[in-house]
Amino acid sequence: MSSDRLYKGQPVHMEMVDLPESSRSLALAQLTRAFPFCKTPFEALLMYCRYLRDGYPDRALVLLSTAGLSAGEYRVWRLMQDDGTEQVELHDPWEGMDLPICSGGRIARMIEDGTSRLVRGIDWSDDPYFSQSLKPYRSAIAVPLISDAFPLNWSLMLSRDESRFTPAQLEESAIRGTLIASLLANMQVSRKLATANAHIEAELHRMARIQRALLPKPIPDIPGICLAASYATFGQVGGDLYDFIPVNDDASRWCIFLGDASGHGPSAAVVAAMVQTTLHDCAANSAGPSELFATLNRRLCNKRIEGSFVTAFMGFFEPATRRLCYSLAGHPAPVVVPFADAGPQFLKAVGGLPLGIDDDCRFDEMTIELLAGDSLLLYTDGISEARSPSGLMFGDDGIVHSLRHNSDDAQGVINQLQKSLDAHQKGRRPDDDQTSVVIHVDL
Repeated sequence: MSSDRLYKGQPVHMEMVDLPESSRSLALAQLTRAFPFCKTPFEALLMYCRYLRDGYPDRALVLLSTAGLSAGEYRVWRLMQDDGTEQVELHDPWEGMDLPICSGGRIARMIEDGTSRLVRGIDWSDDPYFSQSLKPYRSAIAVPLISDAFPLNWSLMLSRDESRFTPAQLEESAIRGTLIASLLANMQVSRKLATANAHIEAELHRMARIQRALLPKPIPDIPGICLAASYATFGQVGGDLYDFIPVNDDASRWCIFLGDASGHGPSAAVVAAMVQTTLHDCAANSAGPSELFATLNRRLCNKRIEGSFVTAFMGFFEPATRRLCYSLAGHPAPVVVPFADAGPQFLKAVGGLPLGIDDDCRFDEMTIELLAGDSLLLYTDGISEARSPSGLMFGDDGIVHSLRHNSDDAQGVINQLQKSLDAHQKGRRPDDDQTSVVIHVDL
């Protein structure tokens, strides 16, 4: 093949020569490109054996495994004569190597020092295993297949011609063997990773179902108010949680809780589950949010949760008086949307540090009275810190703007917020869990 090119305005004649179609190098390249389409490494291994058979039809092939055996021991996985006759029944070596163990003899000598070698003048007459089956072959190339993840360790090619092989062919065989062994081992590793990932994915789906089952469903009916919640995790599982728990037997006081465990994924989900379990265990007859926060905080600190922490809102609501006593543990302050057209207002951020940091932390609290028609929005920082495609945060301004008009019910407030959030993110995937809870006081 020739081609003309211009260099500094002058024609330059170039000659290019491709590999001939019969080239073994071209066949090897085609083989390696075909490997990814094989369903299993075993299928690829058989394809490689066919390549050897087609490319070197005058040679016998022996593949060995020394995995887990003592020095001088080996198993014969394949013995194919130069006429194509098989001496060993083939099976998938990745599924196990339940084959007879051989020791000693000519093959043991060839592989004893673990290096590639060319052997001439072989006499098989007194070999304990191959005195008949390999008797015609007078020369061999023995090549180690260097890969810990490949179950076969040696490839031997044998010829009836004592002078058939050359040092150059030995080098070629060593390079080819190492390449193929690595490719087959990588296929198996990829297959195992795919299986492991599928298992992990299934477990995450199961964990997500369990986590969502822990959320209060249906949301309880608390006299005088209606409640709504939106829950969206960054991954399949997350660290956000919310709950509504009666504090006393007559349900005259309710604990309303929204929490956000640091981090993402399964570890955050485990911490969130710990918090929820402790919350249900300790909420009954608690004096108020500051006391219950202190209990939760001590429990988490004692559990040594690997540097994790939890931000949270906790409110004790009395339906009869519409009074809400609340406290914050490092959590964003809630927003009141008054029934009167006064515009959204952030509550005072009273409380203390996030839970799980300082076991002696104290939490302040404050009491407000919710008026008829008011709405109270609780949210995790995955909402306020949500970003647009250009990187702009939703922020407090985004929350206030989305709530500039009050709604007739809790779900309406949730819908307004979500609509504004979606418009801000414009399809950008959130970087964190996004949970909101709305308390709407009946008129």
